[in-house]
Amino acid sequence: MRHFITPLAWGLINRSPPEKIPHQLDIEKLSSSLSRGKISNQKQSLHSTIPLYAKKDMGTLQNLRRISAMRNDPPPPYTSELPTNSAFNDDLLLNGSQESPYPFHTPRASITQLRKYLIEIIAFTFGADFGQLNSMLDQNADVASRGTTILREEEKVELMRLSTLVENLRQKMLYNQFNTTLKRDRDIITDAIIKPAIEISLDPDYAMDLISTYADHQGDPTKRKFTLVSLYTPMFLRFKPYPATVDLRKTLISHAKVISAISLNESIQVALGKALADFQEKLGFKTIPDVYNDYCWPVRIGFWNLKNALEPLDDY
Repeated sequence: MRHFITPLAWGLINRSPPEKIPHQLDIEKLSSSLSRGKISNQKQSLHSTIPLYAKKDMGTLQNLRRISAMRNDPPPPYTSELPTNSAFNDDLLLNGSQESPYPFHTPRASITQLRKYLIEIIAFTFGADFGQLNSMLDQNADVASRGTTILREEEKVELMRLSTLVENLRQKMLYNQFNTTLKRDRDIITDAIIKPAIEISLDPDYAMDLISTYADHQGDPTKRKFTLVSLYTPMFLRFKPYPATVDLRKTLISHAKVISAISLNESIQVALGKALADFQEKLGFKTIPDVYNDYCWPVRIGFWNLKNALEPLDDY
């Protein structure tokens, strides 16, 4: 019996094997060729040695190096996307004698200073009369004449740095990098916020949360959206059901507790309390029923853990 081979089968039998494409580029050889101007003679061989998907990228040596690196080099090491300071690097962390990237001097365990910082933030939040507050605090003429702050310039600088530092520590806590923080930075927060807050019966985590907002708004009326109250205020508030406003109601109650704790005298307490009442009425809350806080809440994630890590339990 004769066996007939169809044209298709004959084509398959006589098909030549595919040209093998090497998996490794000789980048150094190509580089030397480029430097000697010999690339024009190697154009055809170059096309036969690089992967087909890479031919469109052969315009520059940089592209070829990138292709080779993708095929042969290990992936780059993980790096955090946290904001970093040029002085805040591994070399400094390995040397405990290095100074903190936040070289400012807040009075240690200064209850009065913490109260002033928080009065500044609360007054800005509710649009209180700074001129009236300055007269109640018996401030000097330079501060009182501005009517937009109760702090001197050096105090504002220190508050800004303190706010930046406490937020940095919170981020380190959130990203499991707290072991990379400096002891001096941790001591600053403990002495400037945690210890004074405990002394005036104010939750330290809530105090840190309030302080951290200052770096975002810095008392600028155009940035009032960065206050804690604004963060918990939903859009179209008047049309929201009760459950959607619970955090806002709790925040307002917590701010009332803060006002009681930080007021340096009764006049300041009344002035801040009135500003809070007026603010609530604008929101449509003449009363806040069925919500009670035995501690200041809500607190943004990370501050409770930071408080537990820094709180000097042996002293209190």
